[in-house]
Amino acid sequence: MHGASTGTCYRFADTSSEFDVLNPKLQGGGIWVQIGVGVLGAAGFVDLPVRAGLVALGMTRTWAGITRGLWLVIVGILLAFAFPNSHPLIQRVFALTYPWLADQRLLQVASIFASLLAAGGLVLVIDWLARQRRQHASTRPVATRWLSIAVALVVLFVAEGSGVSIYKSLAQAGESEGSFSSDDRVVMAWLRQHVGAGETVANDAAVDAGIWAPYKADVHVLLPRSGLEPDPAIRQIVRDNIADLNAAPVAQTEACLLRLSYVYYGSRVFEDEVHHFPPPPVLAVSQGLEEAFRSGNAVVFKTRLRCD
Repeated sequence: MHGASTGTCYRFADTSSEFDVLNPKLQGGGIWVQIGVGVLGAAGFVDLPVRAGLVALGMTRTWAGITRGLWLVIVGILLAFAFPNSHPLIQRVFALTYPWLADQRLLQVASIFASLLAAGGLVLVIDWLARQRRQHASTRPVATRWLSIAVALVVLFVAEGSGVSIYKSLAQAGESEGSFSSDDRVVMAWLRQHVGAGETVANDAAVDAGIWAPYKADVHVLLPRSGLEPDPAIRQIVRDNIADLNAAPVAQTEACLLRLSYVYYGSRVFEDEVHHFPPPPVLAVSQGLEEAFRSGNAVVFKTRLRCD
């Protein structure tokens, strides 16, 4: 899931195939395994019981109160939206906060707190093993040596699971979820230099990097993520007629009031989103637009509005 909701309440159970892509070792493991591995920050099936044990130990630490509470809250929220649920309140909360309660985001945050708890559990294990080593160093030197090796292996095993696996998971999630590319960065720099004060850039809601233009290029956009702009229905009419605003009087009038100067089409457009802008080849031959700048697949079109 990559952009704004269009009225449908998406759930974790509806997107388990996406989780499989980010976690190929877990394909076919079932949603409970997916959730368990995700909220514990485990690297896979082998790592799962070790991580579960360390998290459980970490939750017993006196300093873990806030971390434990936040992790339990996140897990609870995740479970509330993990399965098909027709309760109006659940659907309403999910729709209002979309995409911030989408499954991958919650799992990523949960894994961070789980790693903190696991670190606390690991400290307990190391402390116990150290005490055993001191007590039996003189009477059982061979056993003590093997105990030291076991401590080192446990530390390395958990470090790999907490460090490398989480990094890989976040990197893969960023690659699959991110809409902002190097081409978009170049186009944003161009917009920053060419969009005048008070002018507006048309974006196709949140389906591509255009949603980030206010932050990357310091420009106003037609449909910001906040959804607090006045007359959103009229702005959507502008979006729906973006190829030829002069042919739609309502859209033309609103576009002129907004001083809509440019149209942004991002380099990465996700197929599972609802698209309202025609593809760039169609926009390029539109009578109401002309291509102003391009970097790779990211394109900016200048509007040809007839404003009185």
